[in-house]
Amino acid sequence: MATSGTYAVAYTAGNLAMQAFARAGVRRVEITADHIADAQAEANLMMVDLASEIPNLWTGETFDVAATDGVATYALPERLVDIQTVYVSTTVSGVTTDRSIGSLSTSEYMGLSNKTTEGAPTAYWFDRQITPNLTLWPVPDQSYAIKVRGYSRFQDTLLANGVDAEIPYRFWDAFVWGLAARIAVIYQPDRAQALEARAKIALDKAKAEDGEDAPLRIAPIMMGYYQ
Repeated sequence: MATSGTYAVAYTAGNLAMQAFARAGVRRVEITADHIADAQAEANLMMVDLASEIPNLWTGETFDVAATDGVATYALPERLVDIQTVYVSTTVSGVTTDRSIGSLSTSEYMGLSNKTTEGAPTAYWFDRQITPNLTLWPVPDQSYAIKVRGYSRFQDTLLANGVDAEIPYRFWDAFVWGLAARIAVIYQPDRAQALEARAKIALDKAKAEDGEDAPLRIAPIMMGYYQ
């Protein structure tokens, strides 16, 4: 069987939007500047919604925090949506070692009797403000290189100038169905419910493939139960 032998198909955000209009029942000759403005706004709002579907593995990013003596709290980039893990990275004689530290909920951090205790950080509190903050505990007693691995918000979706949407290949169809449903709410409301159902199926299928294929191992220590 002859196949193309190529993997070159690529759709810009504008291409995907045009297909979404087609699925919503809006013909290309009917599309105006208002249609494009609405589609761009809905595409970005849809990405906001998708950003809440954590994890989106392709948005993973590592942020560096230079912790200093006596300073507990550090501002993180606003684009950081959630934290996956935090670790302390130490380099001695050219050899780098990493040590993970645990997370504290707001209640757990607020319940600490002495928040000013200094030492090597063993835990962190992630304060999800508009500009998020990372608070280390104990408070660093010297300089530490802190690495924050987390998930970022999506880059802006622009429909002009051949810009790509910040989604991987496996999410293209879900993007089109989702945008078609949103366009239909505005221009073809009689189609919206059916399109929303198709969009959910496509998104669920894409999300099912957006995971890590690594086993979870739980090894309880039973020594305390035996003499």
